[in-house]
Amino acid sequence: MRWIINDGVVPLDGIKGCGKNKDGMCGMDVFIKGMKERIEEVDYGFSCNGKYKIPVPDLITDGQPGV
Repeated sequence: MRWIINDGVVPLDGIKGCGKNKDGMCGMDVFIKGMKERIEEVDYGFSCNGKYKIPVPDLITDGQPGV
């Protein structure tokens, strides 16, 4: 698996199991497993409709707002 956006390779090393790779590649089964685990961590309802405050400075590093 490799993502290319606007002619730039997107590193996939932030996905569990995908290590650093000079070509930005990750094995398909590793990528799928990592994405399934990440999907389990996501709380769509809270992220989109939750009552939370964005901290200042914004220290969000995982795409999920704090409580």
